[in-house]
Amino acid sequence: MKKKTFDFKWIMLVVLSLMCFQQAEAYDVQTGGLYFNVTEYSDGRAVASVQNNGSFNTYSGYVVIPDSITFNGKRVPVTGIGYQAFKGCTGLTRVLIPEGVTMMLNEAFSGCTSLVAITLPTTMYSIYNNVFTGCTNLMEIRCMRPTAISCNANNFDQSTYSNAELYVPYGSLESYQNTAPWSQFAHKTQTQQFVVDGICYRRMGNNNVKVTFKDTSYGSYQGNIIVPPTVTYNGVTYNVVAVDNHAFYGCTSLYSVELPSTITSIGENAFSGLSNFVLRCMTLEPPSAQNNSFPSSITEDMYLYLWIPYGSEQTYLDAVGWSNFGENFIFGTYDFIEDGNYYHITSPTTVSECAKAFNPFTYTFFYRDDAYTITDATIPAMVTHEDVTYQVTEVGIDAFGGCYNLKTVTLPEGIQKIGFGAFYDDRDLESINFPHTLTEIDDWAFIYNTSLTEIDIPNSVKTIGNSAFYQCFGLRTITLGSGLEWVGSEAFDVGSALETVTCNALIPPVTPEPDPQYYDVGMFSVTNYNNARLYVPSSSLSAYKTATEWKNFKTIVPFVTLDEALNVAGGTLRFDGVGDYPWQVITEGGRDYAISTNAGASSTSSVLTTTVTVNSPSTLSFDYMAWGEGSATHWDACRFAVDGVVMFDEGALDNDWATFSTELQPGTHTLTWSYTKDGSVNPSGDYFAIDNVSLASALRGDVNGNGEVDINDVTMLIDVVLGKNVAYDAAAADCNIEGGNDNVDINDVTALINYVLRGTW
Repeated sequence: MKKKTFDFKWIMLVVLSLMCFQQAEAYDVQTGGLYFNVTEYSDGRAVASVQNNGSFNTYSGYVVIPDSITFNGKRVPVTGIGYQAFKGCTGLTRVLIPEGVTMMLNEAFSGCTSLVAITLPTTMYSIYNNVFTGCTNLMEIRCMRPTAISCNANNFDQSTYSNAELYVPYGSLESYQNTAPWSQFAHKTQTQQFVVDGICYRRMGNNNVKVTFKDTSYGSYQGNIIVPPTVTYNGVTYNVVAVDNHAFYGCTSLYSVELPSTITSIGENAFSGLSNFVLRCMTLEPPSAQNNSFPSSITEDMYLYLWIPYGSEQTYLDAVGWSNFGENFIFGTYDFIEDGNYYHITSPTTVSECAKAFNPFTYTFFYRDDAYTITDATIPAMVTHEDVTYQVTEVGIDAFGGCYNLKTVTLPEGIQKIGFGAFYDDRDLESINFPHTLTEIDDWAFIYNTSLTEIDIPNSVKTIGNSAFYQCFGLRTITLGSGLEWVGSEAFDVGSALETVTCNALIPPVTPEPDPQYYDVGMFSVTNYNNARLYVPSSSLSAYKTATEWKNFKTIVPFVTLDEALNVAGGTLRFDGVGDYPWQVITEGGRDYAISTNAGASSTSSVLTTTVTVNSPSTLSFDYMAWGEGSATHWDACRFAVDGVVMFDEGALDNDWATFSTELQPGTHTLTWSYTKDGSVNPSGDYFAIDNVSLASALRGDVNGNGEVDINDVTMLIDVVLGKNVAYDAAAADCNIEGGNDNVDINDVTALINYVLRGTW
């Protein structure tokens, strides 16, 4: 089947053209003296654009546009400069446009008579009408894109075309000479600079480059910068060997810079005018520097630190320029860094993530430089350093401790241990996956993580240490895997929010008796024992009722596991309930099945998922009941989706069981069942129920799906080809060639007849 294609750029231009006619009279947020509109999308993404505050001449002086803002508690990238955002700002002398800004809408800088220079980042791809009209003193335009973008000639005054200097990156002059309206500039200069991944480089000869500033008055870098050892531009690979004069001078919004081991020199004032800043230098020997390369006097209130490879401290303290830091501000902290993460070598082939650095002078730990800005952490399964590849097997001691804004953590398969205090006091942490290779969660690992609402410990975990989840006050549900053997004191003393604890271990995990000499709380708190329900395997009920600590639960309930309830007999699929309303197992009339749990809870969803991998076309089927407010009104929705594509959407089936089946092609698929409740509050009988989930490879030619290929399948296939409305297995019916051709027709009938007569395809 030929797929329809869409011109994405054309769609964007239509949408943005419509945006140009909207008045920018309202703004969503004000921060740092700037006004922004925020656009939020259904998938959770959001972007911001600079606006005025409803009147012109809003801004003056030097304006620094940030690359992101905080809105409703989350980071939102700044991608646009809105309609008339800076129009009539006659006092505006300079503006810094960061990498990431992609568009400027109509009249964005119109009438800025004091603006003398502007730099357009590499990410800029759309410039609308009259953006710089009336900028009578604009004398310098620097375009950092290696390829010129076409835009309307009315964006600049004729005097600007005649008098201003257009600077373009090295190797880009021809592109700008041949593209309107840039070709109209009378004065064009090709610089020795170019930008890759937001970092500006200046050519030095012999394929060497230095890191340099991006803007005419410096101060243009923001956030965290990682300088690579080599950079490729226009097909040429350059060695990054130096930091230019003033490269990072006055970058007050810069948090950290990491320099590779290829750096040999640091220029004058390269890092002057900075505070609240961390420099990571990966060279064992200090690069040559000047006395003024760094601030001449570094004090404690500047929070200016230098991190270097362990063992190089004295060499740096003796070097010109570097000695400005003094021994209280130079730290040998790690074995190596890759992709912004710190690692400690634990064996010739394995490492641990060691993100909290060690101060060799005071023998204390201190937080990583991005502790207050990092929101998402992904730890790789493997890391390569100096041609040696290591497996990451552990999250080390205090690795992400104190990262207050950290919301999500992704751990790879291969992680075996989460170390002492690894996520200590990460109060915004909302979700973390536990890999199936994990065997140990050490003491204090998640202490004080108050935003966690649920945890699902995999079957591989054998031990959970003392106070591992202590005072995680947001926890409502705890699921413990079947392999758990030992749980430490106060491990789950989590407060009154805890509602359910499910332990899948057939033998109750061992936990120490409370020692009144030191404390009088056990594995859980007294409140937990009194209020939370403990669910245990039916065959182990009596064992839990007599086991240390477990017996203290006031309510202990035997249960049939979710997997047992959902699978057909002998099925091996593993299911997960997602969110605040996990699916519940129901036993009724000799039948075990699973049901959504958000009945009567307005504007909520109860979601069930599983991931399956099939190697050949396969049939997925399941029984279901949908009991809502009716398919006609469709206020409530029972949905089933494959890889996010909704396969059916039911409102109600009058409480009768029905069967649904669909074909899955080879690959890995995510299956999702969801019951979404509307905004009304009605009786609590609404639900979505699932049973007998089955996944079977399609038998070639088994059109009626009974497990055999015979004359009955031929008869049904003829009906299918004739267009009769019959239920059939589409994958099995497409049988004229192995694997099918996505087309069921008379050729399949002929092939099936031949198979029935001969017994071979």
